[in-house]
Amino acid sequence: MMQSLNEIKSSTKHSVQKMNWREHEALHFMRGIMDECTHLRNFSVPVDTSLIVSVCARDDGYVPRDGVTDLTDIWPGAEVRYLEAGHVSAFLLHQKFFRTAIIDAFNRLRNKYMFKM
Repeated sequence: MMQSLNEIKSSTKHSVQKMNWREHEALHFMRGIMDECTHLRNFSVPVDTSLIVSVCARDDGYVPRDGVTDLTDIWPGAEVRYLEAGHVSAFLLHQKFFRTAIIDAFNRLRNKYMFKM
């Protein structure tokens, strides 16, 4: 027998609700795992946060920026540099930007703690 239109709508609505519930539960689970395993407040503060140069992509779909604690609040003195890119495109298209940040961090270390030659 053919299902009535109302039965199809009802079963489709139930499937969507079930899918939304699963997505919600998966998101909630992953948020808990990520907060527990990767949140910087769960780790010791670096000895000298003024040596930190962090690069963040403004359009990063993997590492959130909205609704999270700013890195400079967790590690006062750290510098954050932003790229107009996503998570992968930042790495693929802006490697010089990353290299510059690394070099700048090493120069800060040298200037602050090592004898000048």
